[in-house]
Amino acid sequence: MLPRVGAGAIRLGMSRAEVRQVLGPPVTSYPKIPDAPLTDTYFGADLQITYDADDRVEHIELNGPGAIDAVLHGRSLLTLPAEDVLAWMKRFAEYDPDDPEVGYSYIYPDLDLSVWRSTMPEGQEDDEGRFFRSVGVGRAGYYAKGRRA
Repeated sequence: MLPRVGAGAIRLGMSRAEVRQVLGPPVTSYPKIPDAPLTDTYFGADLQITYDADDRVEHIELNGPGAIDAVLHGRSLLTLPAEDVLAWMKRFAEYDPDDPEVGYSYIYPDLDLSVWRSTMPEGQEDDEGRFFRSVGVGRAGYYAKGRRA
């Protein structure tokens, strides 16, 4: 994946029709929030593509571990321990420390990239929450303060 560019063959700004030419029909389509354009899911729900009002890709979410991986500059953000991901990401940008979900979610506004996990580990031996389960990449400004997905 490339921040503000896309993931794999899917590019931010592509039309829904272009995405479907590449990936075929989605497993399902649903609105993430009421009255929003439909989000298309692929590979179960491992890949979710959100569109804007013009039916252009504005956000790509990769969930794992599963059929796909979220690789940024040669490193998997879904298979490395979360602590290692956070330390490595410092090379590229700082996360927003004011995000109310810090600990679970880390948003990098300068990259329009986020990582998320559903729970925090309770100790060193606890694998639950040790890894991020979702990585999102959005078009420029997607994760700007005041506009959170």
